Amino acid sequence: MKKPFTLGFIGCGDIAVDLARVVAMTPGVKIGACADINAARLESFSRRFGVRASHGDGRELMDREKVDALYICVPHYLHYPLVAEALDRGRHVLCEKPLAITMEQAAGLCETARAKGLKLAVNYQYRYDRRAHALIMLCREGLLGEISHCRVNMPWRRGPEYFEGGPWRARKAEAGGGTLLTQASHWIDIALEAMGSAPAAATGMTARRRFTDVEVEDLGMGMVELENGALLGISAAMTVNPHQKVKIEVYGERGTAIYTGPDDFPPASKLKLLGVKKKRYSMPFPGLFSLQRNLIGFARWVRDDAPYHNGAERSLPTLATVLTLYRSAESGRKEAVEKRLSE
Repeated sequence: MKKPFTLGFIGCGDIAVDLARVVAMTPGVKIGACADINAARLESFSRRFGVRASHGDGRELMDREKVDALYICVPHYLHYPLVAEALDRGRHVLCEKPLAITMEQAAGLCETARAKGLKLAVNYQYRYDRRAHALIMLCREGLLGEISHCRVNMPWRRGPEYFEGGPWRARKAEAGGGTLLTQASHWIDIALEAMGSAPAAATGMTARRRFTDVEVEDLGMGMVELENGALLGISAAMTVNPHQKVKIEVYGERGTAIYTGPDDFPPASKLKLLGVKKKRYSMPFPGLFSLQRNLIGFARWVRDDAPYHNGAERSLPTLATVLTLYRSAESGRKEAVEKRLSE
């Protein structure tokens, strides 16, 4: 019997708690150590999940603990330095999105991981949602015919506690952006994967409609032109009342696919096809929901080099798209998508 796959958690906030709950229900995976600079949060996390090895600094965990991989879940501006240090120490890493807040940093981390033969992943877990996976596969297999355009609509709502509980989220230099980067990038990622063409140029607009005392957008809209000429429209908000589910609509010459994202727990998404017959696609890894399947996929990727959907290089087009939308919103012009993508 194989030893459990062990993760070292760096960052013990709410998002880390979500993954820790999944670890607790996943046979063969366990938390080997945890770290957080907030002593109360660290103690609460370690007690709740029975983690004996706890540290007040992530670098201390890297130096002292023998775990199979590190899970980095800290404010966005800390992703780059912590991932860089982890790779320098020869550690495999699963990082929350975004990998970094500039393309230069993100591409550099990917190049370092590749040069060192290390596994570096970004936690875009919805690639492991059953119906998102089916959407990607049926588009890639040409079931809809040639795709002309796609529309992503994320009508979400966040309360004041969103920024109060994490003040760094309100600061552009620390968060990198608002709703487009922090929330909608999940769905932009799925749309780009489904459409199967690299982003070429983008036009974006952002606004602060509800949260006027923050530096990041609570509303963002954009149009992305892909290299094959198809168009991707994006609408993202954290201002909508009531909170509603994400929709991704893909339009092809033979048919249309409408994906409705999950929301509640356990998460349940939907996929509706118009003009074409449904086709079943099996998930590459077992699990009850996307976050668990992604976790299992990452563990098998590290342990057995099994195929995995969330290697960090595959996240670069999404990051490049969002950053281009921001540049366009500032310049008032259509901007080319930066091609700092690893080959």
